[in-house]
Amino acid sequence: MAIDHGARTWLARGTLNMRLLASLYSQKPAFTYEMNNPKAARTLIKVSAINQDETFLSKVRFRFTGYSETEGFISVGDPSYPVKQVSNADRANLRNRLYALIPKIDAECEGNEALTVGMVLDIIIHRYNSESGLDESVPQKMIIMSVTHHEDRRAYFCRMILGVVVSA
Repeated sequence: MAIDHGARTWLARGTLNMRLLASLYSQKPAFTYEMNNPKAARTLIKVSAINQDETFLSKVRFRFTGYSETEGFISVGDPSYPVKQVSNADRANLRNRLYALIPKIDAECEGNEALTVGMVLDIIIHRYNSESGLDESVPQKMIIMSVTHHEDRRAYFCRMILGVVVSA
């Protein structure tokens, strides 16, 4: 049902959430995290890129088709993609199947109990060289896809998978 409406569902802190991807991405960022900036209010400790876009896009790279009793066969998507027949023949629902949430970075930060799945963050990564300033290969606005809160002997940390909404 969530995919038909271009939404995602998840369970967080005892609450079942279902949100449209478009509205998730359009919300105001809750926090700004920076890397390589010692003066930042919130900093990222470790960041590693997840370069698996093609793998995640393969789930939505189809020409979705359905049969409507009034309109006949309806299809959305690139004609060069393979056909995938679905039972829902509403054009808007077929179009919603083209949206995906793709992970971009795996980040670790100091503990913040407010971080939860579905929250939008501003991510700013400063480069070490003085010429280029910011790392523009990383999207600035990202959605938390998963977050793990953990504590060791010395400190409390959060590890997050951050992603962006794309359309195939």
